[in-house]
Amino acid sequence: ARIPDEQSTGVKRVQVLLQKGDFCKKVGELNQAEQDYQTVVGLVQTSSDLKLQVKVYNNLAEIYRLKHEYQKGISILEKAMQIHEKLDDPVEHANTLSYLGLLYWTDSQYQNALDSFHKALEIDQKQDNKSYRASTLNNMGLVYWSLHRYPEAARYFESALSVYRALEHKEWIARC
Repeated sequence: ARIPDEQSTGVKRVQVLLQKGDFCKKVGELNQAEQDYQTVVGLVQTSSDLKLQVKVYNNLAEIYRLKHEYQKGISILEKAMQIHEKLDDPVEHANTLSYLGLLYWTDSQYQNALDSFHKALEIDQKQDNKSYRASTLNNMGLVYWSLHRYPEAARYFESALSVYRALEHKEWIARC
């Protein structure tokens, strides 16, 4: 029998903790999910796998959003945004911007939310990522709705609905 080297053992531990954190999040064990993701953050901070670092930060930020600890989530996503500067992955960059926008929105930081969503939308359009574009447009509508700017909200909702119809995404069409 081979003795696994330290690196492969570390990779497996990260994978197991990520899966466990995902499961705990799904069943509502948010404190345990946070603990697992925090452990992974410590394990991957010195890793050269920057995409993995961003994934873990996004997962942790989602936990903070669910726990209503918005500032912690925003802080984590700001770290992820710094990593995005080193990556060439516009789709994930837009995804992180959208997570950030959602956290700003739920924390009533509406202008920051719109700024994040506008940046994400710009990337979504350049990448021709219709599904993400529709989601971002819908999120922008939610921000304008929260600001009681209903005509602007309606325009964004209609734009999102138009994209969802073009994609024939029945679940989201029904939600709009």
